[in-house]
Amino acid sequence: MDRILRINSKKIVKRLANSSLKTERRRNIMVIISIILATFLISMCGVGIFASSQRQKVLSEDTFEVMYRNVDKNSIKLLRKQSEIERVGVTYSWGTWKNSDGKSMAFSYMDEDALYISRKQFHIEQGKLPSKKNEIAVSEQYLKKYAPDSKIGDKISMDVGNETHNFLISAILKFENRDNNTYIFLVGDQFITQQKGYQENGYQVYAHFRNVNMMSKEDVEKIASSISQEYHLDYEYSFLYLNSKRNQSIIDYIPFILLAVVVLIAGITVIQSIFRISISEKIRYYGQLRTVGATQKQIKEIVKKEGEKLTFIGMPIGILLGDFFGMLIGGVKAEPEVIIGTLVISVCVAIICMIMVRCSIRKPVKIAANTLPLEAIRFVPFKNEDLNRKKFRQRITPSNIAKINLGRDKKRTISTIFSLAFGGILLLVSASLLVSYSAESQVKTKVFANGGKFRIYLNDEHLKVAEQIKENPLNEELRQKILAIDGVESVIKLRNTIGEVSFVVNGVENEGILCDVISEDSKEENSAFIKEHLISGKFPCSKSEILISDTIEFISIGETINITYNDRKIPVTVTGIYDGSYIGTSNGTSVADDSYILITEELADTGTMLSDIKNYSYTWEILVDSKKIQNVTGNLANCIKTALSGVSICSFEEEVEYFENQMKLLFGGIQAISWLIFAFGVVNLINMTLSNQISRKKEIAVMRSIGLTNSQLYHIFIIEGISYIVVSFTIILLIGIPISVLLCKYLGNLLGGGIMIYKFPMTEMLMYILVLVVLEFILAAWCISNAQKHSLVSQISDID
Repeated sequence: MDRILRINSKKIVKRLANSSLKTERRRNIMVIISIILATFLISMCGVGIFASSQRQKVLSEDTFEVMYRNVDKNSIKLLRKQSEIERVGVTYSWGTWKNSDGKSMAFSYMDEDALYISRKQFHIEQGKLPSKKNEIAVSEQYLKKYAPDSKIGDKISMDVGNETHNFLISAILKFENRDNNTYIFLVGDQFITQQKGYQENGYQVYAHFRNVNMMSKEDVEKIASSISQEYHLDYEYSFLYLNSKRNQSIIDYIPFILLAVVVLIAGITVIQSIFRISISEKIRYYGQLRTVGATQKQIKEIVKKEGEKLTFIGMPIGILLGDFFGMLIGGVKAEPEVIIGTLVISVCVAIICMIMVRCSIRKPVKIAANTLPLEAIRFVPFKNEDLNRKKFRQRITPSNIAKINLGRDKKRTISTIFSLAFGGILLLVSASLLVSYSAESQVKTKVFANGGKFRIYLNDEHLKVAEQIKENPLNEELRQKILAIDGVESVIKLRNTIGEVSFVVNGVENEGILCDVISEDSKEENSAFIKEHLISGKFPCSKSEILISDTIEFISIGETINITYNDRKIPVTVTGIYDGSYIGTSNGTSVADDSYILITEELADTGTMLSDIKNYSYTWEILVDSKKIQNVTGNLANCIKTALSGVSICSFEEEVEYFENQMKLLFGGIQAISWLIFAFGVVNLINMTLSNQISRKKEIAVMRSIGLTNSQLYHIFIIEGISYIVVSFTIILLIGIPISVLLCKYLGNLLGGGIMIYKFPMTEMLMYILVLVVLEFILAAWCISNAQKHSLVSQISDID
């Protein structure tokens, strides 16, 4: 019998919940919107972080290749037959030439596997790789600047060396990393084999071993060495990505956790307010149920069922939208591993959402269940404040009535103000970071610290082979030509270098490391400047002592290492560590050429290195009259063109544009999330305004019957709404500005100092106020319109 009663009780509770849902359309819509917003934000962040890390993981495990040099076509065929090799990418470098603007144009051949290997750098946006002699793949940047109307299949003419070549565009290349100094072109193998200087064994092969992510570095070295000996090939390899597979830790998901907490707070506040208002409006209904025998437990179950049904309507929509945009942000395809990870995150988001709704309705459920039948009959959806005589005798004006209404339900008022202020604070902070960041200041601090407008430097062609430094184009002759340009004020020598070196630390070889020379004629590498930015240790006293950058790990002061340079190993001792962000700075964002090692001129001048070289110039900064910048730009390009092909240029404007785009993407994304969280407050404000109109309709009808005009009623609603806006905005300013100032100071120091001086985001805050004010005017107009649809008699006599 008890079991039958329990079954019948469940059916009754379910029917009553469904019946209640049908009568609460406004509340249902508001709750569903809140749930969709919450699950969308949490899911998008979680899947986005997972997808991004998954993409990096795939790249790390799938981009380690051993490079074999000086390979002929026969050896390529044999390498492809090796059981240990999964993929063979073939390239051939034809050469690099300067165009009329002094930009480098690099031509090479590349097959499909090599293109796949290079996918981190570039990919084919349109078309296909060149297969015929006259076909060419052109970089998107080159076409935009020199042939903006060209498309696939069009002819394009290029001056390469001393010859003019006519090509058909077969593909357009899109680069992930910007490089305005070099344009990349891919040509077919048929074209390469017919050019002067073609060498049959001039191909480079990138061999990707099977299951390389599961192999130790000893295993890779053993296989690579064995193949090299079998085919008499030179090879090189790097363990940059080898065994870099790392299980994701809780640290990776800190942004996800923080966002989840923020959304939970916003969601709980709004949904609780919506349910509490709904229950207050229906408290008589619950009292009637208690009168006919419904227990407290059944009342609780009815409200819980309503919350569950609304959750299962809004939650799937939010999660699906969040998953889609998260994968879009992460830039991954719907592969099995990605789908499984996304499903796991979706389940976690669903659990978080159900917890949020349960927490939200917990207090409203108690209110509904604990109200006695007799109390429910006398219950009103708002609580009148105790009024002293002075207040009671105040004139009945729209402003006084609005003040009384605001104090009737303090919890409802505080909840609305909190939800508006919470989203507003996030918006203020994110907008402050966006407007306070100065790309120009960062470029001045990091790249052009001496006030210059251009940096010219040696590119890879003059850094990899020591013998080429002997023909250093950054000589006195070029310097005088630059100084002769109208508008150039001075040429500052920033860095000196001997080129690239390598060394081994903990069994891992570090290659392509720039080794700079301590010189008194260089701005960034003179002894006084270095001592100023020495983090620890002491300045070198002999030629066998060196300094290392703080970016190099696993090397301590006093340790002796062997530097490999010009096929010679030179033992040196580390005496100190310097701040790499100030000494030997990189030549812009498109190159990675920070200084990692500093040696003395005494060591550089010995027979061990380059005893017959006295010109180690690597980077010059050019100071320009800002009024003559256009004249300098063109003449400087011509000057560079006449130099050897190993010189590249970096401009102030290009760097500012790059940093602005990067930070807009970062802070803009945060601001977009802030606007979505702010939407919680808007939902709460809309729900509260509409519920006020419904719960006070009898009172409003009485006031209208004794002479309250629509204009006065409109003013009451407007004053109430503006009061919420003013109070919430005051809280936003009091809390948001100090937080923004502290964050700007912290991030400014992190980026190099002086880069983020706090600025108030006037535009964003005006938009915030405008959105709420317009919304209040619309809601007030709707309330007046809705009140006019019913007669005063029907509204006064309506006890529900």
